[in-house]
Amino acid sequence: MKSRWGLPIVGVLVIAAMTRLLYADARDDLSHVKSDYDAVKTHYDNAKSKLDTYLDESVKLRAMDKDQLTDLITQICKLDVKRDDDEADRLEKDLRDKVIDRVKREYERTVDDGSKVFDDLGRLESEAKSARERAKDLEGKDDVKSDAAQLRQDIEKTQDAISKLFERLKSDRSTLDRVKEGVMYGSNNPTIRARMDYGSRSTRTCSRRSAAMKRRSFSHLVSRIASSSIKMTAR
Repeated sequence: MKSRWGLPIVGVLVIAAMTRLLYADARDDLSHVKSDYDAVKTHYDNAKSKLDTYLDESVKLRAMDKDQLTDLITQICKLDVKRDDDEADRLEKDLRDKVIDRVKREYERTVDDGSKVFDDLGRLESEAKSARERAKDLEGKDDVKSDAAQLRQDIEKTQDAISKLFERLKSDRSTLDRVKEGVMYGSNNPTIRARMDYGSRSTRTCSRRSAAMKRRSFSHLVSRIASSSIKMTAR
């Protein structure tokens, strides 16, 4: 017996069954990729947490004594008396030496910890890349094309986020290497760090001192004028 398309009924049934099977296979494949992507997102959260912990510890190595920073900013902001450059230089050198010494002592351990984080990010990157390629392949199947495209885009966003984690780790390593060699830029420089950490407070303090100086100067000027007037009147 033939169907109205001229094909045997059995053949039509076989084609229909194969179509349903292919559809089911595509849906199953998409489901598997989604499941793997869920695992990637979980891995990402864990990797980010490990990176944050590592960076916190790394930054602590470069932390400066707050009391000495306060003393340094006091020297920098003195406006009513001559700045003691020798004392400011001594404070800055002491802060630098302490940080550099601490970084050198803990450098190997810190680099080893950072390498473990780097390797974990590498595995995460590979997992995301694999999931992205599989989602991309599924875009060629009409039954799941739209869902596969959306999944691929989501995975690509996660890949971008992973790249930023790598950038943070590499940036910290570069800073650590520079400090170890005694090169301190930006917030790792004691003078700049003092201005950053105590900027608003020091600005207010310096402003008050500057205002006090102006008031004293003005009062002194008024006194001199008054004194001159009295002398002129007396004449």
